[in-house]
Amino acid sequence: EKMDAGDIIMQEEVEILSSDNAQTLSVKLSEAGADLLLKAVDAIEKRSERLKKQKDEEATFTPRLKKEDGLIDWKRSAAEVHNKVRAMFGWPGAFSDLNGHKVKILATETGESERAGAHRPGEIIKVGPDGIEVSCGQGIINVKEVQAEGGKRLAVSEYLLGHKVRVGDFFLSSP
Repeated sequence: EKMDAGDIIMQEEVEILSSDNAQTLSVKLSEAGADLLLKAVDAIEKRSERLKKQKDEEATFTPRLKKEDGLIDWKRSAAEVHNKVRAMFGWPGAFSDLNGHKVKILATETGESERAGAHRPGEIIKVGPDGIEVSCGQGIINVKEVQAEGGKRLAVSEYLLGHKVRVGDFFLSSP
């Protein structure tokens, strides 16, 4: 009668690494789910399953993603920006405006810098082949891979060959 309601036959935790994104996590969950399904069917056939009541208070509902959900808010912490990039990988993709052009941000790392806090959110504080360091509301994010609108996925080192990005430029949090 209800979606995802009823007793639990089996469950398993899957480790989420900071390098995981929506795509890699989907693969992990698919593989774990397939294994659990086989074990659950076997347990049901042997009548050895142990049902466990779900805790309704722990259940959550996630609405369907919209394209605008991918817009990065640079006032957020570096960890939150990093997690958004990971969560939005694929569709809708995490994106921001840079020098008047929409740029998808595909891979990032969080970092610490003595420059943190000295700059405004979205401000580019370092540009190099290893990434574009961007000030967040709290902390620094290092952008490692991007995709220009209509372009292909590129490491920052490749992107910089065809795009002028300077210290002091801003990623904007508006479409």
